[in-house]
Amino acid sequence: MDSIFPKDSEERVAYQHVADAIRDRYDLGRLANNVILPQYYQIREFNRINTMCLQTLLLIRGNYYTEALPSYAITELMLEITNDFITGLHHLTRANPKATEIIDWLSSHLDADLTVRGLADHFEMNYRYVSRLIKKETGMTASRLILQKKLDIACGLLLKSNLPLKLIADQAYFNDEKYFLRCFKKQLGQTPTQYRQQYMDDFLLNDTRTREARR
Repeated sequence: MDSIFPKDSEERVAYQHVADAIRDRYDLGRLANNVILPQYYQIREFNRINTMCLQTLLLIRGNYYTEALPSYAITELMLEITNDFITGLHHLTRANPKATEIIDWLSSHLDADLTVRGLADHFEMNYRYVSRLIKKETGMTASRLILQKKLDIACGLLLKSNLPLKLIADQAYFNDEKYFLRCFKKQLGQTPTQYRQQYMDDFLLNDTRTREARR
């Protein structure tokens, strides 16, 4: 089992201290300069963080001439977890209830042909207001949020299954394989096949090394 230990100093921070900092911009800014790893919490963006964990483990197990690349990946993962945790606290303390309702509904209906106007119509709200609400809560436009959630599902399926790309496109709610391929390449900088192959090559190489080392 792989473990990740910090090289820098660490300290325990009370949950209430972090929760209180959410209400104070100065304290939140100071805390945000650190990595905050809660002992227990409910992950909000599970697929995204799970994919980053798998990618980070591959880099850690790789044979690199420098520790800079694995170190960078670990830092990025830790900051992503911190952001996920802080975002969750933010929603508990300051979230707009209607925004939370809209985003939760969106996440549960990725199979629908979602648009901002469609969301607005469903909740009987002005579509410009819905757009601003989602942007304020997530930092992304509604269309970008929908796309990101679908890509997170696709990345998880690519790494954890041998499903053909057409089925992955369907299960990630793209419905159109060509559109899925274009979006994936544009957002991740490589094709789904390259993404999966990189994982498999690294996994098989490191698995072989592990078995040979045990002989």
